Amino acid sequence: RRSVLFPAAISRCFSYSGSYEPRDSLRSGCAYWLKFPLADSAFITGAPVMSATVAVSDGWNMIGSLFQAIPSSSISSDPPGMITSQFYHYAGKYTPATEIEPGKGYWVKVHQSGSLFLSTTTAGLNASAHSSIRIVPTFELPPPPPDESTASSGGEVPKEYALEQAYP
Repeated sequence: RRSVLFPAAISRCFSYSGSYEPRDSLRSGCAYWLKFPLADSAFITGAPVMSATVAVSDGWNMIGSLFQAIPSSSISSDPPGMITSQFYHYAGKYTPATEIEPGKGYWVKVHQSGSLFLSTTTAGLNASAHSSIRIVPTFELPPPPPDESTASSGGEVPKEYALEQAYP
């Protein structure tokens, strides 16, 4: 749960699938958008994640990271040779990343649905079943950060309030 893993967060936790969706429960391999009051480190116990299969949809996707940093060029896909944008990290603004670092989330745009395979070792991947992605640079940036008042939450947030005469 967000409240257990990231108690210092000052925003709700959001996943992205065409639009931002608030989440309470977090899954390994997925990326989430959270806001913190200060730069800090979060220590999470458990077994290190050495590989991950991340389902992606046509368009922008947020992906998680592994226990160790890996070059984005080492990511493979199914279908083989999937075309992607470069990977982006957000730190006040979007910046392209050539390495997927532990504990960070990344944006990538894909041109078809499928799976991305991340591994800290080449032994973690079956080379005959997957091939490296084809990273094609783009000037298009990922969606802007979530706005707490406009993110999907089952209803719109009122812009103003009023107390009126009871009826009848």
